[in-house]
Amino acid sequence: MLHVKIYRDKNKQIRSYEASGHCEFEEKGKDIVCSGASTLLQVSILGMNKYCNIKPEINISEGNLICIIPELKDTLIERDVQTILETMVIGLMEIEKQYPEYLKVMQL
Repeated sequence: MLHVKIYRDKNKQIRSYEASGHCEFEEKGKDIVCSGASTLLQVSILGMNKYCNIKPEINISEGNLICIIPELKDTLIERDVQTILETMVIGLMEIEKQYPEYLKVMQL
């Protein structure tokens, strides 16, 4: 199972997220659940880079991804970053609804 943990601050803003494990819905290269979740997790990083000019701290290894969002002073950029991240969470939760035995999303 793929476990995704979304970490929020006291204001409910997403400060980091991590994913660990494997969905095991299908063999490697054919796993649509893993592909969908991985795409959402990684495209959020690309969106923050391209549209917000933010470079989060990331660590990617086999079966693991950690993304830490830097502290932002500009409230407009923070709003855009949070919009990207909340959209990621919505997508992950929809996948979890359809495939609950393969993906678990936890918001902490």
